[in-house]
Amino acid sequence: MSALGYGAESQVAELAKIESGEFYLTRKDKLRGGRQCIYPKAMLSVSKTSVPFNFQLIVSRVYEEGDANILDEEEDEGMLVHILPHRMIRLTYGFKSFLIGIELGLQTYAFEGRYAFSWHDVQGTEPDDRFEFVADSGTRKSARDSLERSILRAVYERKFMKSSSGVSDKELQAVAAPDDEVPVKPTRTTRGKAASTAAITDSLAGMSISNPKPTASSSTSKAPALTTSDDEHDALVSEVGDLYLWDFKGEQFNVIEEEVAAKVVDAGGEPFNYWLIVSDGANKLLGHKVTVDQNAKWSLPDLSVSWINPQGAPPFETWVIAFGDVVKFDNFKTKYQECLWEVKNQLPWAKAGDNDQKYALQTWNGYAEFDMQDASDEEAEPEASTEEEEEEEEEEEEEGLEEDGFANSNLVVGHNNPRAFVVRGNKIGIFTTDQEKMKYDDTMKGIKTAKGKAFIPEQVMLHNQDNDMILTNPNDPHSIYRVDLGERGTVVEEWKVHDDITVNNINPDSKFAGTTHTPTFLGTSHNALFRIDPRVSGSKLVQNESKQYATKAKFSSLATTQDGKIVVGSAKGDLRLFDTVGKIAKTALPALGDPVIGVDTTADGKWVVATTKTALLVFDMTIPDGVGSKYAGSLGFDRAFPADAKPLAKRLMLSSQHAAYMGGVNFTPARFNTGPDQVEKTIVTSSGPYVIAWDFNRIKKGKLDKYEIKQYGDEVIQDRFLFGQSNDIVVALKNNVLKVDKKQLKKPTRSSLGGPAKMRPSRV
Repeated sequence: MSALGYGAESQVAELAKIESGEFYLTRKDKLRGGRQCIYPKAMLSVSKTSVPFNFQLIVSRVYEEGDANILDEEEDEGMLVHILPHRMIRLTYGFKSFLIGIELGLQTYAFEGRYAFSWHDVQGTEPDDRFEFVADSGTRKSARDSLERSILRAVYERKFMKSSSGVSDKELQAVAAPDDEVPVKPTRTTRGKAASTAAITDSLAGMSISNPKPTASSSTSKAPALTTSDDEHDALVSEVGDLYLWDFKGEQFNVIEEEVAAKVVDAGGEPFNYWLIVSDGANKLLGHKVTVDQNAKWSLPDLSVSWINPQGAPPFETWVIAFGDVVKFDNFKTKYQECLWEVKNQLPWAKAGDNDQKYALQTWNGYAEFDMQDASDEEAEPEASTEEEEEEEEEEEEEGLEEDGFANSNLVVGHNNPRAFVVRGNKIGIFTTDQEKMKYDDTMKGIKTAKGKAFIPEQVMLHNQDNDMILTNPNDPHSIYRVDLGERGTVVEEWKVHDDITVNNINPDSKFAGTTHTPTFLGTSHNALFRIDPRVSGSKLVQNESKQYATKAKFSSLATTQDGKIVVGSAKGDLRLFDTVGKIAKTALPALGDPVIGVDTTADGKWVVATTKTALLVFDMTIPDGVGSKYAGSLGFDRAFPADAKPLAKRLMLSSQHAAYMGGVNFTPARFNTGPDQVEKTIVTSSGPYVIAWDFNRIKKGKLDKYEIKQYGDEVIQDRFLFGQSNDIVVALKNNVLKVDKKQLKKPTRSSLGGPAKMRPSRV
């Protein structure tokens, strides 16, 4: 059989099939019917889609002579089953289609002596529901083998966005290995009509078809004006879908219009001026400029895209287009993402290198982008707000720095001592953290250079078992400053790092180096990574432990593992992994256009989180089996990933509804809980007045949409876990410093996202 890639010579859409069998929905919950027959006579096939390297698994109902009466009887419900508002599966003229990918959890086995094939109901609401195709007993082995190999190739090509031609069966199996679930073994088979549309319980539940028409003022972006006639602009992509708008009062999505045309157009007038247009015939319903602030979120289970219109005062409008068809969904998503890439990079998509394009397509179309929703994880959570909790929120420190017109700007927490340090202007407040509540301890007043010139520290790092603090000065980026915390609490040394190289970021040599007397530490400029050793004479940059790039790398952040491996992020959005300082990166992940504002790693280096403005990108840095690398199992810090098998990000984003309530998203650098004896359990970040935490174990399982949140009455500047703890988080607000138990963060609701708690500003 020819390769499944778009480069294959064969133009036949149908690549393999089993012509006769039965199609079921199987459930572990026998109260809901352990096994339900959807099609008593069915055909299973693998077909191409119009999107490169994407394929569908299609189950078609087979009608035989004499079945015309069935068509008549089922025309109302079987010919076009449009299950609203969540599942959005269209059963058009008797078939179901499924985009082939790892997320289907494909399995083969024998059922009552016949060949059976099953996969997850990824569009359903129950985690254990699976579809099953049971082939007739007369099905030939060659047909089964052809179907299985076609599916394995399809999974491979969707994941790696390249042809599977020449890939061995072993490699295909390694990539598409089925999970360990045991298929439902029914005790009794029942025949029935097409699957019920019963319980719909997730994000789009409760949509009503009330058809309220949006007004021009509410639905048209107030960004640069767009000509009213769509005909004047070439549509780069146009697909049919249903348009929904989030009702903040009713807390539901309402249908605005069904079967609208969703387009992305180039409005011209300026470079990369793309707009998302939705129209109903000649009537334009909305026009929004394509920007990262739209917080566009793609849902594979719903075959939909949601976004916010960040205009005016929050809460912003939240819109959804539900395509109901995987090909339409993929077509629209790919073109929108290409346009957004151009907006972010200010470059034509065609200018991206082949490898960068492939990596971007892998990221956009890859399984890692989508969450595997698990209804069993939903837990009823009371929304009670007790007086005790409110009192904790209103906690303030009566002692501290006098009001001086400055705001808190930086936070570090101690490794060896239970203290937190907060920068405010050219003063640094010191707090003890080992009690139930934060307690103000002292203030280092008037941070100055040796010449007595005051400055506001930009980068702050604890050093030498918390006895020293290292500072950078934005007015003198070639030098660093040491503060003696043990006795004087003032700048005692000023070190010139290099005459020509600036120090933009500093970081310990290794993740826990701050707990030791290690004298050296790391720094980056905009295009160099280097080690700093205060003991050497003259400039403190270690010449044989530095790596400078000729290009404008735009390094923005760095982090280290417990073994001293290094990850460096850039304002261009790429990541570099180093095993040591002074050599080229072992692995370089291409930029997707989102500037990286912070990075962190697990202690063992297996996982990296990179923070961008609207998303956290979580990478598994272990080279997987089945990608043709002899270094499978090694980390990308030590060995290079194959060029066409680089890790895809698990993309953590807030839901569009929550982002709309919050007035948009602007994340602060995300961090794991950390400590020598700690297992990383949580990733914590903030946006505006909200502290936000993700369960790391869920993330590793692909469940990306579950997070908890807590609102404050002021903007959160930084938040960090106390060292060696997984519950206590120190939160630095613009005018206050608090300690919060992670248990106080709650599932996002209208209550937890609503009006802020009243807080009087504290004098740090």
